[in-house]
Amino acid sequence: LLEFRERKVELAILETGLGGRLDATTAARAETVAITPIALDHQQYLGDTLSSIAAEKAAIIRPGVTAIISKQPPEALEVILRQCTASGVDPKVNDCRYRIDEVTEDGIMVATFETTQDRYRRVRVGLRGRHQLDNIAVAIRLAETLQDRGFKISSAAIVEGIQNARHSGRLEFWAGPPHLLFDGAHNVAGAL
Repeated sequence: LLEFRERKVELAILETGLGGRLDATTAARAETVAITPIALDHQQYLGDTLSSIAAEKAAIIRPGVTAIISKQPPEALEVILRQCTASGVDPKVNDCRYRIDEVTEDGIMVATFETTQDRYRRVRVGLRGRHQLDNIAVAIRLAETLQDRGFKISSAAIVEGIQNARHSGRLEFWAGPPHLLFDGAHNVAGAL
């Protein structure tokens, strides 16, 4: 973070490791934060319920931030919304809708995403797994929030990012023979 400040980095996208309150990325004092679907994860540090984990992760929400919140289990969403209220933040909750238009034989989805700002039609999703649609919805809203702040991110660039995203070893298809699907995850939710 010191290097970013010294080089006057205009935009840095940081992913938290453990989550909100305990994560080193909180030192960045982000203007925009996002919370992807919460699941049981890092319980030895964050707690053993969705509510306790949500409370830790929601700690990144503080006065003045823009908060993008993905679809959540009800008990996690309740905690996140409580943190938003306490911080005076009006969150953008699951406000990118999507539908699957097609699924190829090798598991690639073609989907349409829609926000209040734009519609991204029949986008070929580069990452496999239905869960990626929720992640993409968050990424789209983050990009649109950056557009609102003056960053030049075209709709075409958003679509290109969705189509070209790759994550080796996560639902990676090998045509074989035999056909194989490689996957790895560190928790149950990540393996679904």
